[in-house]
Formats: sequence, structure tokens, C-alpha cells
Amino acid sequence: MEEEAEEIESLDPPEKKEEPWCPACRAFTDYRRKWNTVTRANLDGGVYSENSELPHCIECNQPMLFLRQCQNLCRFFSFLGILLSSIAFSVFFLLLPLSLANLLGFSTFVLLGVLVSRIHHKSRKCLADWKLWKKEQGIKELTDMGLKN
Repeated sequence: MEEEAEEIESLDPPEKKEEPWCPACRAFTDYRRKWNTVTRANLDGGVYSENSELPHCIECNQPMLFLRQCQNLCRFFSFLGILLSSIAFSVFFLLLPLSLANLLGFSTFVLLGVLVSRIHHKSRKCLADWKLWKKEQGIKELTDMGLKN
């Protein structure tokens, strides 16, 4: 008589950690952790060392990036640029009278808002490369499936 095995699901499943992306190799490669130590100031007037982990690609020895952090940085700076431009609009057009100096001030703040929204170019480039890689992988999988049939 055979007994069937039951799957027991734990109440607290382990957290899924995000894998880092290597922008140089354009893949989720194996990595090793390098630790970086930075000296920070204490509120008591002392100092302490803060350790941070930075994954490095084994194949090319370049630092790797977490895609979630890149997305959050791009969203934050885009929001900051939009907020700066909308505040400039409300100040220069709704609160102040229309004049050439106000138009120049408004255009300066809008340009500053655009520059702030584009400030983190490394994250934007990494996300664009990842999206292109993902699209290429999807096309490659479809062609592989077509060749097998």
C-alpha cells in the first residue's frame, strides 16, 4: 500500500531576492559580493562604519545593478521633475502677472525640471538595455519553439 506525500506549505515562505543585472554582459550572470565600508558620523559626535554589499559580475568583473532600484530612482527623479515644473507653472502663471521676466523664469524652471528628471542616466540606460534584452530573449524563445516543431 502506497502512501501519498503531502506538500506542506510553510506560513512564512522565504523571501525571493532580486537577482542583479550586469549591464556590461547584458544578462543575469553569476556574481560575487564585494563589501564596501563607508565611515558615517554619529549624532553623539563619534563615527561608525557602515557596510554595504555590491555585487560584481564574475565574467567581466564589473559592478552589477538591481533593476528594482533603477526603476525606483527613475520614478523618483521623474516625479521630482514633474513636481518642479508644476510648481513653476502655478507660481509663474497663476500667482504672478504675465511678463517677459516671468516667462524667462518659468522656462528656466521647466528646463531645470527636465534636467532633474533625466539626472540618473545610468539607471535609465540599464533599464533600456534590460528591456531590449528581454525582447530579444522572447524572440529567441519563439524562434527556438518554431524550429522544434
